[in-house]
Amino acid sequence: MPTASPAPARNPRVAWRDDCAVVAWESQNSGQTVEDATVYVVAARLFKVGEAGGPVTPISIGRPVVAAGKVNLAWAGGQGPFTVQKKAKLTDADWVDVLTTPDRAASVNLEGDQGFLRVVDRVNATVTLSGAAEHPAVATAGTGSGTLILDGNKLTVDITYSGLTGTVSASHIHGPATTAQDTGVLKALTPALGATGATAGTLKGEVTLTSAAAAHLVNGLTYVNIHTSFAGGGEIRGQVVPQP
Repeated sequence: MPTASPAPARNPRVAWRDDCAVVAWESQNSGQTVEDATVYVVAARLFKVGEAGGPVTPISIGRPVVAAGKVNLAWAGGQGPFTVQKKAKLTDADWVDVLTTPDRAASVNLEGDQGFLRVVDRVNATVTLSGAAEHPAVATAGTGSGTLILDGNKLTVDITYSGLTGTVSASHIHGPATTAQDTGVLKALTPALGATGATAGTLKGEVTLTSAAAAHLVNGLTYVNIHTSFAGGGEIRGQVVPQP
């Protein structure tokens, strides 16, 4: 039957990017009132468009179970694969990778009198490098592109570049910075992932980031810069773009 009560939600909005969509609305379900007026809150749900399974939800860890020298974890949400990380103290600078699994459950050895565990999702990212992205822009035919996969603090890099005017002297991941900013080095990619002294090649392999550097990558605040004998400050550059 019709009711004189206000609607429980209003002003819905939909936005999307690539294969993800978000629905947001004003909800009266806060349960709060100010001077007898219902307080509206903004609610939102994120959906993976075109895939079964409904909304993409954050990782939620259930109550850990300790038995036989193990901490048994189970969680819901996320897309996986997942990395379990640990700290002895919350004041420690970095989380340490323990294991990576496609499952939503894991057993971790019980160590010490206390410790902290968390579960993080895999992050897939892409990068496209050009001279135009440098500051100032560099006139070069050099280009590059590739993928980066972050599992916990382990970063797997696969970048191909070619057509450089100079020979490679160094390659780094820089951050935190937007496309309009320049900043210092977070992680060297050469010589560990690729040789110097060439005008074409690959950066391929694994490096370990600090927890802070990993967070910058997740937030889209890192870029790859390839330095050469032609442009010491960088001949081609590209922002690392996390994918939904």
